[in-house]
Amino acid sequence: MHARPALRTGSFALAGIAFSSYWVIFDPTNDAKASQFEWQFVIGFSAALWILALAILLFGDMVGGRWVQRLSMVGAIGLTISGVVNIFEDGFGIEWVFFVFVLGTATLLISLIGVTVAIAATHRGSRRLLALVPGCSVVAVTAFVAIGGPPMLI
Repeated sequence: MHARPALRTGSFALAGIAFSSYWVIFDPTNDAKASQFEWQFVIGFSAALWILALAILLFGDMVGGRWVQRLSMVGAIGLTISGVVNIFEDGFGIEWVFFVFVLGTATLLISLIGVTVAIAATHRGSRRLLALVPGCSVVAVTAFVAIGGPPMLI
């Protein structure tokens, strides 16, 4: 997969805008609200997850390296699964699939930590700074509900 540079860099901007918009419009909290289960919220959150999955996949392609690309793909798959599971959990009210959502998100976070380490270990000079992207993404995903969508723009 060799996407154009504008698509690769723009995908993270789009993911940040999607998460920020979701956070501003729908105001997610740790406590489940009745409105959280309305379809526009469910689809909006799943779409934001899928956009981030695409951004992570394109980032791995842009940076290059066998481990970076493989771990990026694993993280994108985990996040894609979480997006699908979100529809079943919040959309259809199947509560037990939450554990699959957690597994998909954990897969994403572990793979992003791996991508961070792989970039830091295999790249030299200013390209090593690219390790900040997945590293900061771990923080942003982990703290999304508490601090909101704007960190996803970083």
